[in-house]
Amino acid sequence: MRIPLAPAGCREMIILTLLLACPAAAFYILAASGYHWAWFTGGLATLLWLCGMAFFRDPQRSVPVEAGILVAPADGKVVEVSSLEQHPDISGPATRIGIFLSVLDVHVNRSPCAGTVRRISYQPGQFLDARDPNSGQLNEAN
Repeated sequence: MRIPLAPAGCREMIILTLLLACPAAAFYILAASGYHWAWFTGGLATLLWLCGMAFFRDPQRSVPVEAGILVAPADGKVVEVSSLEQHPDISGPATRIGIFLSVLDVHVNRSPCAGTVRRISYQPGQFLDARDPNSGQLNEAN
């Protein structure tokens, strides 16, 4: 059986569980012992934990099998489509497509077509808001 959570977020999901789900269980025990305020606190912690876990969801996607069909690599909103005369990674012209992911979107990126990874390049940088026009050039990237 496939668990629909992204394995890359395992560390964060463990931290969320320790910080929210475990205390929520303790609050529910207190609530059952007569501390009625603990129902609200436990419920709030549970809600926050569920929202955090939802961020790392990884639903199954079906991909069309027709030749020449490409699918978006990520959920979200296309915010940029631009032509580049020269891109250093491919030594030629390219089309850049920028997709903005809100906290409500699935944060798993997929390959839109078959291919081979020939190089992975890390670029240190800033942590500008994704809506900033300079974020694509100045932010940390891999």
